[in-house]
Amino acid sequence: MTLLTTQTIADTGTVAAPQAAASSDTINIDSLGSYGFLEVINGGGSTDNVTIVDSGISPAGNLGTSDVVAVAAGTTKKIRIRRELADASSIVTVLHSFVTSVTENLWRVA
Repeated sequence: MTLLTTQTIADTGTVAAPQAAASSDTINIDSLGSYGFLEVINGGGSTDNVTIVDSGISPAGNLGTSDVVAVAAGTTKKIRIRRELADASSIVTVLHSFVTSVTENLWRVA
């Protein structure tokens, strides 16, 4: 598991510093402030199914429904990270089905 480093988008622009994707990454939701997103850049030859794990439990005791976003080979997608997906320690888990030549940026909008 890799804790992703948050990058802040500034009014003057920000140079992206992509990080290599791991099969399981984590996000500290507190580092995003009120709004943030994950940018997944798939430079590989297969689709990366990115799962944003919902660690919540419904009032009936059922586990939350995780979001799965398909990032096709050669494409880039931005995925909103919602605060309610974090666990009690303020951590959101991100799973990747394919990581060869996949990088990602975690963005905070200031």
